[in-house]
Amino acid sequence: MKIYKTIFVPCTAQSMFITSTLPEKNKNALRSFVLPDIALQILDEQRAMLRKADVSSPYVFPDQNGEHAKQITYYKRWRNYRNHNKVSPVTLYELRHTFISANKELPLELIKPIVGHGKDFDTFGTYGHILGDEQYRAAALINNVFVRLIQAQ
Repeated sequence: MKIYKTIFVPCTAQSMFITSTLPEKNKNALRSFVLPDIALQILDEQRAMLRKADVSSPYVFPDQNGEHAKQITYYKRWRNYRNHNKVSPVTLYELRHTFISANKELPLELIKPIVGHGKDFDTFGTYGHILGDEQYRAAALINNVFVRLIQAQ
């Protein structure tokens, strides 16, 4: 989803469906999903910031005139944010890897529609990476399985 062209849509206190309306490469690119509470909070903060700057726009990340920001403008804003906050020099596209890695405990049937992958795409194989102490957690889980098997004898 090209978030720089994403629009605000009406929401309830519990959920918000967000739909990309761009003519993309395939049917998986057009999707709706419920945003988690933290994303709703960030969108509320974005709306407030736009109001404070006196920018009226249906777009989540508009240009200073309220129109959708061009991709290069969006990228430059991300680069400035990244540099100011000492974030590693990753692209916005690379954040897909982070998102999928952080959410790899979700069942495939839940994450694939969110990221726009079809049933034959290897979502976790392509985008999933080991985070933090996951290797130790895996070793502990495997250990627990074998301890239970040995104790059952």
